[in-house]
Amino acid sequence: MGCKVISIIVPIYNKEDVLPRCVTSVKSQTYTDFECILVDDGSVDGSPGICDEVARADSRFRVIHKPNGGLSSARNAGTSAARGDFITYVDSDDSISEDYLEKMVNIQERTSADMVCSQMKIVKDYSEPNLNEKDGSTWCLESKEALLSLLYGEKVGISACAKLYKARMLEEVRFPEGRLYEDVKYSCETLLRARKVAVTDEQLYSYYMNGDSITHNVDARVFDRYELACSAKEMIDELADDDLSRAASRYCVYHSLSVLRTQYPRDERTISLECDALDTVERLKGDLIGNDRVPRLDKVALSVLTLGLDAYRLAWKMYSKLTGR
Repeated sequence: MGCKVISIIVPIYNKEDVLPRCVTSVKSQTYTDFECILVDDGSVDGSPGICDEVARADSRFRVIHKPNGGLSSARNAGTSAARGDFITYVDSDDSISEDYLEKMVNIQERTSADMVCSQMKIVKDYSEPNLNEKDGSTWCLESKEALLSLLYGEKVGISACAKLYKARMLEEVRFPEGRLYEDVKYSCETLLRARKVAVTDEQLYSYYMNGDSITHNVDARVFDRYELACSAKEMIDELADDDLSRAASRYCVYHSLSVLRTQYPRDERTISLECDALDTVERLKGDLIGNDRVPRLDKVALSVLTLGLDAYRLAWKMYSKLTGR
């Protein structure tokens, strides 16, 4: 312990109300060999001043002020500036447990993994998270099985956050700038570069859901999710591995279904993209039928979709109300 420096990258845009909570969770880490790069992505509120004040008070914090370019641009800027042996991403409206870095490094040292994945605790309405509810079980997965786990929605999550990466893994990987849902393809790319992935069942990262999140403000860009999932499948299909291609079909269908149930504005562009997504689901659904690893909810959604898009959306609305999803 103590010989591996971790670069924590925090992208920030107009988060003056919640940024102190994020910074406090970083400052409270029991593992102290880190640098935290605060990337101010052209904020017009009090966020730049908070960043500068934090950096003046603690030499482990550095600030990058840049013109607004979006989340991917901010993360890429932080990644390029990172000096650590490992990199982890923390969004500015989220927080990490005080032993997040310590536990992630301990797992990496025990397993020699290229990537370590924690689970996320989803917190609604800014209530306080109740972390570490699991028993601390850890799984070691080879690259293919880790990617399958992501594609089937199992132990490995989609988010780029709540993960510790060897810095050299990310030298040729960048987030797609100008797009939303950037993690949909990015996580696939990183897993393809990892020989071994360690996964803990502990929830060491708190993801705060709120109505202001860019992933909850719906416009035509919601189809970025569908397009990036299709791009990920094309990348995976090039490997000529039948298991991975079938799993990538599930991944693409899952994200297509997620977009199609969204109440996006209907115009000429979104109607065209909607037709493309429906065609993609129809083309790929054969890879899901009879595949025991595909979640049952996906198969039910496909069945309901045959009744029409309106019926599918209504059914999802009722399901969400009953389950609180």
